[in-house]
Amino acid sequence: MKKIVSSIIELMEENPRTLKQLKMQDDEVCKVDFESSKCIELLKRYENQKLETEEKKHILVSHYGNPYVTVLLCMEALLHNVQLTEDIAYGLNKTIVKMANLALEERGSQRRIDFCYQMTNAEIEKMEVEKVVCLGNSNTYEIFRDLQNKEVKYVPLFNVVVYYDDDRYEELVQNMVEYTEHNFYEIEVFNETDDIEEVLYEITESQAQYCAVILSKDAKKQAKFREQVKAPIVCVNENPFKRFKLEIPEEIFT
Repeated sequence: MKKIVSSIIELMEENPRTLKQLKMQDDEVCKVDFESSKCIELLKRYENQKLETEEKKHILVSHYGNPYVTVLLCMEALLHNVQLTEDIAYGLNKTIVKMANLALEERGSQRRIDFCYQMTNAEIEKMEVEKVVCLGNSNTYEIFRDLQNKEVKYVPLFNVVVYYDDDRYEELVQNMVEYTEHNFYEIEVFNETDDIEEVLYEITESQAQYCAVILSKDAKKQAKFREQVKAPIVCVNENPFKRFKLEIPEEIFT
C-alpha cells in the first residue's frame, strides 16, 4: 500500500496547478473547501496498511462530492479489495479517482476505481454491482431504493439536522448552512415555528442522522432532544463540526 500511496501523493505534488484550476471550475458550481495538503495528510494514514487479497464485492457509492471523502473511499476500496464505482460530480473528484488509477497502473495492479455520474436505476440494474451505498445522501437513496436486484443501503455521514427555537440563532444557523454547502454535507433545518414534538417525530422517523443539533435555552426541550434523537453526534448549543471525523464507516464494505 505504501508504494501506491506514495505514487498518488507524487501525482498531487506534481500537479498543483491542475488541482487549483479544477477547484476554481468547481467553485463556479458550488464553493468547495479543498487543500491538496489535507488530501496528502489523509493519504498518509494508509502508508503502513496491508492490502487484503481476498476479492470482495463490487459496490457503487453515491455521495455529495466532498473530495476528501473521495480520497478516503479510494483508499478504503483498495485496502479492502473492493471494486468501487463512485457516482459523483465535480472535476476534483474525477481527477482524484484518475490519480488513484494511474498509481495502480504504475504499480502493475489490476485493481481499478470507476467513476460515473447521475446513473439511472435502469443503468445500475445492468451493472455488475452487488451493493449500492448512499453515503450521507438521502436524495439518491430515495431513488436507488427502488432497485430490484441490488442491495441498497443508506449510511449516514456528515448529514446534519438542526432545530432552533429563537430567531436570535438565525445567523448562527445560516453560518452552519453555508459551512455544510462548502463541504458537501446534507443539512435539514427546523425553526421556532415548528413544534418540538413534530420535529422530534420527523427526525426519528427519517433516515439515520450523523449529527443532530438543538439550539435552545429550554432545558425540557434539550432533555427531550437528547433522549429521543439517536445519532453518533448530538449537540446542545454547541458547534457540531469540531466533532466530525473524516473517516469512512466500516459498514460500507461489510
